[in-house]
Amino acid sequence: MWIQLILILLVIVTAVVSYIIRNNKKAEVNRYYGAAQKIIKESCLDGAIKNNKQQWNQGMKIMVYLKWKAKPKQEYVFDPEKVVKIGRSLESNDVCIRDILVSAEHCRIFIYQGQLIIQDLNSSNGTWLKRGLHKEIVRGSAPLLSGDKLMIGNEKIDVTVFYFDLAFL
Repeated sequence: MWIQLILILLVIVTAVVSYIIRNNKKAEVNRYYGAAQKIIKESCLDGAIKNNKQQWNQGMKIMVYLKWKAKPKQEYVFDPEKVVKIGRSLESNDVCIRDILVSAEHCRIFIYQGQLIIQDLNSSNGTWLKRGLHKEIVRGSAPLLSGDKLMIGNEKIDVTVFYFDLAFL
């Protein structure tokens, strides 16, 4: 009797925890898709103001979402077609990491020939890339994939590459 009751409670607790985790992940995805939409709309407006004939109304646009492991509220969404610089210097970087192990201009992320690339900018302590169980230092540049983890100084950053459907603009 008690064992059956404990098993029922365990099933209920598992279902509730699973539901909460799913909703948290869904909220996170909604946040970075919302940020991507704002970035793309701003680019469209900038292009319209400059009379740029760029077409944004069809297809998919690659976007990148960075999420800090130790700081769950710290995240950054960007368009990799515009180079994003990461480093300690607030003035010369898009993402500033205040850590003594991070160089003033540490690394950058960009698109080259359709491939997302991370490039170390000859940083003192290197840019580390972890893919699955394999961890290596970035020598020069390396492809960056969704699910990769960057280690820059003491910071661990999860990388999510996603496509934004421009039909939703």
